[in-house]
Amino acid sequence: MYRVLITGAGARGVPGLIKDLRSSGEPFHIVTADIDGEAVGNLFADNSYVVSPWDDEDYIPSLLDVVEKEGIGYLIPNDGPAGLVKLSRLAAAASTPRIAVSVDTAELETALNKHALYERLKATGLDAHVPRFVLARTSEELLDAVEELGYPQSRVAVKPAVSEGSRGFMVIDGRRVDIFDDRSLHRRLTLEELRLRLEGLATVPDVLAMEYLPGDEYSVDVLVDEERRPRYMVPRLRERVAEGISVKGVVVKNREVETLAAEVLDRLGLIYALNIQIRYSHDGVPKVIEVNPRVSGTMTSCTGAGVNMHYFLVLLLAGRPLPAVQVRYNTRMYRYYSEKYLHGQ
Repeated sequence: MYRVLITGAGARGVPGLIKDLRSSGEPFHIVTADIDGEAVGNLFADNSYVVSPWDDEDYIPSLLDVVEKEGIGYLIPNDGPAGLVKLSRLAAAASTPRIAVSVDTAELETALNKHALYERLKATGLDAHVPRFVLARTSEELLDAVEELGYPQSRVAVKPAVSEGSRGFMVIDGRRVDIFDDRSLHRRLTLEELRLRLEGLATVPDVLAMEYLPGDEYSVDVLVDEERRPRYMVPRLRERVAEGISVKGVVVKNREVETLAAEVLDRLGLIYALNIQIRYSHDGVPKVIEVNPRVSGTMTSCTGAGVNMHYFLVLLLAGRPLPAVQVRYNTRMYRYYSEKYLHGQ
């Protein structure tokens, strides 16, 4: 039996992850952990625990308590940057449990920091596939960077260099919009609105002002073995996104995107489950948005296309052979809300 601990159980991709493991037909004992005792992933697990936050010094000790109590052999993180870095160090220092995170912490931190990632890609021959960007460390620098990138004639994307999911992402847009009809206003600001919001902040993290990419967006899920060989690669066209997660998409064969994803992997010493986000520019060039060095929130859609990436990840951690499978291209995913009811608890 595979005894698996899944951290960050409140992540929206966790129910799909658990479903994929159970659908493999092999016996799983699944335990979840989160700072919230009512995290949604707990409802699908065999047992669950409340643990310390990622940035707390007790985070790893609290996880190791769970590992010991439950006899955990494998750990699949859904952590943010702080948690992933700590788990990487743990994986490098201990062989049990087997943790689905790269053990090269320096490479992991490069992937987690978009500025460091972009600089790495630029320095290794992928300059044409990096969005134009300016690093800002103060409010004034950020406002200047937005104008440097062409505002108001051009839209400009803004995101912290280190962040989780879509947190902190916004588009600085000088175009007039219908405030009673536009659903994206919470992510869209004029430069003056950005200026007003910055006035209330005591400090500003390192932020990237970036070229806005209006073209098709792809999310590429990859499983990389310990020799850094990509074993499975599934590109998904993100047709509709809500709060940073795909709610409608299709698995498509795009050699240009797959080639770029492989080149990115070649420049980073990352292993296990990864996700690379790529979007096309206005002139049709695919550019790297970010690299997520962990399972992605919509990796479960790979299972619908014939590649149970979550289950294969456990096989990889366990040192078992990986099966040869064919990707079922043109598989479309629709994500919808569902409910789970608890009575008398």
